[in-house]
Amino acid sequence: MPHCCAVYGCHTSKKKSNEHISFHRFPKEVNERKKWRIAICRKGWKPTDSSRICSIHFKDEDYIEGLQRRVLTPGAIPSIFPSFPPHLQRVENKRRVLVRNNIQKFGLQNNETSNKGQRSSIPLIMPPYKPPPSKPITETEHNYSYPNDINILKNRCDMLKDTLERMSTQNKQFTGRVIRRDSKIKKINNKIQYWIKKNVLSIETIRNLKQYNIENRIIK
Repeated sequence: MPHCCAVYGCHTSKKKSNEHISFHRFPKEVNERKKWRIAICRKGWKPTDSSRICSIHFKDEDYIEGLQRRVLTPGAIPSIFPSFPPHLQRVENKRRVLVRNNIQKFGLQNNETSNKGQRSSIPLIMPPYKPPPSKPITETEHNYSYPNDINILKNRCDMLKDTLERMSTQNKQFTGRVIRRDSKIKKINNKIQYWIKKNVLSIETIRNLKQYNIENRIIK
């Protein structure tokens, strides 16, 4: 079924979205699920198993690098909300101002340290992060939820059960054939023993039986 982003004001859907946008299901862990629900600012709304959040609302560092598909790191929380109205953007803006002030304060302290001739091993500005090239992904699951893998294992288990039942049926059929064969051999053996005692079989017939080693199978 097509998925729509659950974030307030976001209209991204799987059917109409860009192929590079992925969708992530809500965590199953209660506390993580609650953090996601609070972050998207939908009062009174509760996520279901089909609820998704698109990749627009996650930072690049929220994903595990080196994987073929986008997998969120443990504890990742959606934090980018361009669709929010101004009154919902204030908290994020205040946080950014505090971070910027801290960076400026740190830069001044670092400059004062440099003027005193002390060396600093911490750079003021980190190099820009370059994420790996994205691959076409239509939908991804959270890193600790893999329903596709569970379905594969379930299908294999069902196949093994069917094979076991089929082999058990064949074994019963083969066992029945062996029992019927042994029963026929026993009846033939009894008849031959009876004929030998009554001198019904000629010496030549007994010789022929020995020649073909039949006496080793049915004549004791």
